Parts: sequence; structure tokens; C-alpha cells
Amino acid sequence: DFLIAQAAEGVGDAAEALAHYEKARRLDPSHSEAHYRAALLARRLGRAGLSDSAMASYQHLQQMAEGDPDALPELRTLREAVIESGGQVDHIFALARFLGRHGYEDEALNRFQAVLARRPDDYRTLNHIGNIHLRRHQTEAALTAYERAALAGPEFGPALLNAGTAAMILGRPRRARGYFERVVTLTPRVSMGWFGLAAAHLEEGRPTVADSLIDEGLLRSDPQGRTRQALLELQRKARSRLP
Repeated sequence: DFLIAQAAEGVGDAAEALAHYEKARRLDPSHSEAHYRAALLARRLGRAGLSDSAMASYQHLQQMAEGDPDALPELRTLREAVIESGGQVDHIFALARFLGRHGYEDEALNRFQAVLARRPDDYRTLNHIGNIHLRRHQTEAALTAYERAALAGPEFGPALLNAGTAAMILGRPRRARGYFERVVTLTPRVSMGWFGLAAAHLEEGRPTVADSLIDEGLLRSDPQGRTRQALLELQRKARSRLP
């Protein structure tokens, strides 16, 4: 639609061009040039409200450069790769990850959804979507995305760990336990898996089991790491509940 809009603008059909720029903006809210061209055309056509909205979207994306001066050139490079590849899905995924890293979650979610439209079982994409929902405290939606990821990629440890964490936040330790058991089986060196499994058992009223699992986690944890501190805190809690 963006290319059609450019062509229409080139032959002087401003109304047709604006319609296609608007469609491009809706399809991909991270398309800064579409926002900018739409703002200029809308202003020329006397549609001040639309112009202001499009310019606000454009300026929102420009703020990316405030924290990272290289961000906007990289965004343009990623977008050009999408266009030049004919919308190849791996390039869309790379763009989505970039947007997410820079805190543009609405735009990232839009692009991750575009990946899913082409690859419904892309477990990495589903895991990223879950992360966005979790950061927004939309824990039920996060768990749904993580569980879809775990189903599509049964050995993808991050989705299993995240599904367990989301289930714990929602007060479902039995459900969480199943995911954490898979984490420690697949990747026993990941101390966070032992922490999650111990926390689930403790929540279910099994402090002795939890205490034993915490020891396993401590053996595998970084002495200076945050997970070790969390394990030690959980250990104090578990031992306070021992019979």
C-alpha cells in the first residue's frame, strides 16, 4: 500500500494516495514514513484531525533516537530489508524484535502478529508476545501465548519457564509445576527452573520437597546472581514451614 500511495501521489491523486498511506499506517504502525506522508497530504486536503494524528504517530517514532542515535537508521535498514525481500517473514520478525527492545510495544505486537499470520506455530514469536502481555500485567493473555509457544516448541525452555512463571502469578501452582518440571528435565543447569519448581511445591503445601529442590538450585546458581538471592529467600520461607 505504501508503494501504491507513492505512485498515486506521483501522478497527483492526493486523495487516493492518502487512502493508501492510511492503510499502510494501519497495517504497520511502525511505518514512520507512511505517518509522515499521510500527515502532509491530510493537511493539504484540509483534514486537520487526521493530519495531527498521523504527525503524532510520526513524532512518537522519532523519539526513539533520544535514547539511541543509531536507532532510526537501524529502523530504516530493517524496514528496507522487509520491503526488498517482499515481506519475508524473518525480516518482519527482526523488525518486531527491534521495536520491542526499544519499548515500542504496540508496534512490536503488530509486527509479531504479522509473523503469526504467516507462521501460526512460531514459538519464538509467541514467547515475545507473551513477554509484552506480561510487562503490561495482562497475565492471562501472557499465559495463553506462553502455553501456545510451549505446545509448538515443547523443548523451548524460555516458553516453558515463562508459562510456569505466569501460572504462578495467577495462583495456579499445580499448572506451573508441570512446566517447571519440564524445564529442570530439559535444562537442569538453569537455576531459575529449580526456583520455580520449589516455589510451586511450597505453594502447594510441600515445604520439605521445596527445601530439597532449593538445594538443587543453589548448587547450580551464580554465587553473585539474583536467582541465588531469590533461592535463599525462598529457602528461609520453606524452612519456616517445615514440620
